Amino acid sequence: MDDDGGATWAKETARVVCNEDRLGSGSPMTTGSTARRRRGPLGWIVFAFFWAYNALMAVWLAAGIVTMETEYQTAATEAERDAMAAGLAVGAGVILVVWSLGALLLGMLMLATRRNVSRGQRSAAMEKAAD
Repeated sequence: MDDDGGATWAKETARVVCNEDRLGSGSPMTTGSTARRRRGPLGWIVFAFFWAYNALMAVWLAAGIVTMETEYQTAATEAERDAMAAGLAVGAGVILVVWSLGALLLGMLMLATRRNVSRGQRSAAMEKAAD
């Protein structure tokens, strides 16, 4: 390890991560780079499935609430209304939990299926920094 306690390694790592060699100053906020991560074919499938899943869950939640509202108005007794309100709360809660867990997993898949901007340049820069 260096005498400076690894500061040289930290500077080289920061330079490589920020692509200082390619972009100039090394600061991702001031470079003005227009490089974007693109999706591959699998990424587009996951992207479409993510939004279709969210739309389906929103429709399911809205349909459940509307259906329960019409049933609530036709209830004969107060006990029946209370039971329907409790059932609506439990049902909506289950839908929201399933929705959030599915959206979380699909969102992570969406992030994982994006291609890297500079896969080859980053590895070459890391090898250069290691020398």
